[in-house]
Amino acid sequence: MDRDRIFTKDFIVNFFINFNVYMVFFLFTIIVVEYAMTFLQATASQAGLAAGIFVFSGFAGRIAAGRCAVWLGLKPLLYIGGLIFFAASAMYVVISSVTALYGVRILQGFGFGVVSTATGTLVAALTPVSRRGECIGYYTLSVILATAAGPFLGMWFQRYGLYTADMLLCMALCGINIGLAVLLRTPMLPSHEPAKNKGSFWRKYVEPAAGVLGLIIGMSYSGLVSFLTSFVKEARLTEAGAWYFFVYAVCIFLSRPFMGRLLDNRGENYVMYPLLLSFAAGMALLSQAESALVLLLSAAFVGLGYGSFMPTAQAIAVKVAAPSRIGVATATFMSLFDIGMGVGSYVLGAAIPYTGYAGLYKMTAIVILFCIVLYYAVHGKRAAV
Repeated sequence: MDRDRIFTKDFIVNFFINFNVYMVFFLFTIIVVEYAMTFLQATASQAGLAAGIFVFSGFAGRIAAGRCAVWLGLKPLLYIGGLIFFAASAMYVVISSVTALYGVRILQGFGFGVVSTATGTLVAALTPVSRRGECIGYYTLSVILATAAGPFLGMWFQRYGLYTADMLLCMALCGINIGLAVLLRTPMLPSHEPAKNKGSFWRKYVEPAAGVLGLIIGMSYSGLVSFLTSFVKEARLTEAGAWYFFVYAVCIFLSRPFMGRLLDNRGENYVMYPLLLSFAAGMALLSQAESALVLLLSAAFVGLGYGSFMPTAQAIAVKVAAPSRIGVATATFMSLFDIGMGVGSYVLGAAIPYTGYAGLYKMTAIVILFCIVLYYAVHGKRAAV
């Protein structure tokens, strides 16, 4: 039975490392634009680039970590990525130009990509196969918690102009992570790689089957987080809108253990089809929201649907990959989702003058329904029932 335990010491330590990484990510994301414009005299576009450039260096860090996980090992990756992340966070206090800020953001994004991929790969490697869905579900709650706490603290620091305090807190969290990494026992991933994966740069660094849905779902979700504030203001639902992500988070916490066990016991099709339908229903309800009840009902459906998509899709990506490519599959899935989030805000924002906010969310619901067909084509029809 011990081999089937989830909440081992290594799982808990890995959980808190990932929580700290995402806390630092959100704490800096909240302040970087205003900090650049206020203290570095950056223009709005320059400040926006400083915020966005992080995503692209994070992608590079994820891909590099996914490949290096096999021959270097996960614990050295945590040390290397953690030290890079710590060094970049410490450099913020001495930045004196926008150019220097770009360099620090690139370095920090790379470190973030390495550490977050290492922790994501580690949870898959530590997880009993019989409880992988449930375990990854619990693990991804570290991101949900950071999503709530990080922006809250960041906005509080920003409100009172405590930028240095924000940076010092981030440095402390990075330092704690390096200490926590010492406590981890990390298994070595299998080094054998199928012959078809050798000799090709693309096959070495990217797992094409992983993350296709993540890219599209990331784009769809970006429309929600980017434009919800403007939508509820236009719909005169600002007061109810303030509770949207609270309801969303509650539904995630209530459903995550149940969905994880269902994934392990009945298979991915029993989870993926309902959650995509729930996500699509939530976006459709949002497009029609004219009352607080409908708006918050949308939050519940999105929480049940999108909230369980990430751990389910990550578990599938790991399942279909060869043991030697778990790190690559994890990195690819996370990278494509991040790209979807980044590109989606721009693409969907460009569509708003033609669709309006309600039309945008209707279109998003249709795209999510298309993902049901796509899932069936790429995985569902071959999944065990």
